[in-house]
Amino acid sequence: MPNIYIWEYPTFKLYRILRKGTELSYAHCEFSNSGEKMVSLGGAPDYTLTVWDWARERVVLKCKAFG
Repeated sequence: MPNIYIWEYPTFKLYRILRKGTELSYAHCEFSNSGEKMVSLGGAPDYTLTVWDWARERVVLKCKAFG
């Protein structure tokens, strides 16, 4: 299970680690316009769409991204 690592800038210190968002790989990650939330899309085999409260390292919503 891969993690998403969020680093501080310009110090490049590790700031947050987001865990258990997908099984094998991430295809895409993007922050909301406000910066409060982040969304990630897992690749094969699960294609999981995860909405994160990244500052608290919590999953807000998790669902399959295909029907």
